Amino acid sequence: MNTDNSVSEIGTEKKLRVLQVAKWCSPYIGGIERVVEDIAEGVKERVDMTILVCSDTRKTQIETRPDGTTVVRAGKVLKLFSMPISLK
Repeated sequence: MNTDNSVSEIGTEKKLRVLQVAKWCSPYIGGIERVVEDIAEGVKERVDMTILVCSDTRKTQIETRPDGTTVVRAGKVLKLFSMPISLK
């Protein structure tokens, strides 16, 4: 049994678990948003990817994409200096 929380086993292959933290991701369009998507796409075979971003609403939503990437949209409490703030 693997006790290391940073690696998950799939068959005999070990995958790193990676958390990307960003302000937004798709469906928003922008340079940073595109990079977040490109990284997730580029490493999907070797990495269990989770993307953490802020939601437009106060509700937290979790989405699992067909490629296996999990997107957590944390509920926004307020916006300060154009930066969304979430307590989640």
